[in-house]
This record gives sequence, structure tokens and C-alpha cells, in this order.
Amino acid sequence: MRRLLLVVPILVLALFVALVLPRVTADWRAHARAGRALRAGATHAVTLEIGGMTCAACVKKVHAQLASVPGVRGVSVSLATQRALVQCDPAVADTSLTDAVRRAGAEYLGLVVSR
Repeated sequence: MRRLLLVVPILVLALFVALVLPRVTADWRAHARAGRALRAGATHAVTLEIGGMTCAACVKKVHAQLASVPGVRGVSVSLATQRALVQCDPAVADTSLTDAVRRAGAEYLGLVVSR
């Protein structure tokens, strides 16, 4: 019984390291790449808070809709932080970005945090 009590936490930790940590790290790296691209170019960064995303498919839908907005040069959507970093032309309106989030699904809430 004691061995089982020792093995279970180790297995839970191993699963966390194997399954969750790579996804969070990938989100952080994507945001870092987007930030570097923003500093290199003459675009605006818009941060959107997106509520309602629960899985990778949600992230993919939101990413596709934001990327389809004319004037958007780059998109990074993070499931872990529930945010999207959008690199776009200064002429892109906030409402076009929030509308794109709503087109991805009625359950997603898009709110501009910073511009």
C-alpha cells in the first residue's frame, strides 16, 4: 500500500510534465515570437482577452478567424492565458477583431485589452 502511495504522485507529475507542460511552453514561445516580430516590423499589437476556449480546436477556430481579417499580419492564440496577440496594420479596427472572435463561435468572448 505504501508503494502505491509513493507511485501515484510520481505518475501524476510525470503525466503533467509529458502532457501539459509542452503545451504551455509552446504557447509562451508563440507569444515570444509574436513579440519579436512586432518589434522588428511597423505593426500594431492588439491583445484580446478571449473567454470560453477549452481545447486546441477552440484555439484553432479563433486563430483562423483572426488571421482572416484583412490587415492582420500575425496571430498568436494562447489557451493557457485565454488571450490572443494580434499583429496588424494600425487601420484595423478593434471591432473587426472582436467580430472575428464572435464568428469563431458564439461562446467566445473577445475583449480588447491593449492596443
